[in-house]
Amino acid sequence: MGKKTKKTEFGKFVAKLRVTYDQTQKEMANVLSVSAAFLCRVENGRANPILEWVDILAESYSLSLEEEEELRRIILDERNKSSYIKNLTVGDQDLVFLLVEKISDMPSDKKEKIKKLISE
Repeated sequence: MGKKTKKTEFGKFVAKLRVTYDQTQKEMANVLSVSAAFLCRVENGRANPILEWVDILAESYSLSLEEEEELRRIILDERNKSSYIKNLTVGDQDLVFLLVEKISDMPSDKKEKIKKLISE
């Protein structure tokens, strides 16, 4: 039997949303335009949530202002647990997390272009 992973605060928040809206993880991942595997990693603390998800989830699930602010706080708190990212701006953090999310599915030629671009 596999090891059970403890959900993060973000994971608990979105799991509650899924139950309320009778959705699967895959369905919510589609709303966020990510894979279910990536959303699972985020929920279990193996990847970081993206700040723009607050707006997407707020609109898609009719979150109250209080819920939206709670989700924003949760995402910022979880992202700031990563010591290497603490000193980056929120925009730069989003860029890092977007790259992490997309890199495994990215063709080698695109990876080489990114390496070249950031090495300049």
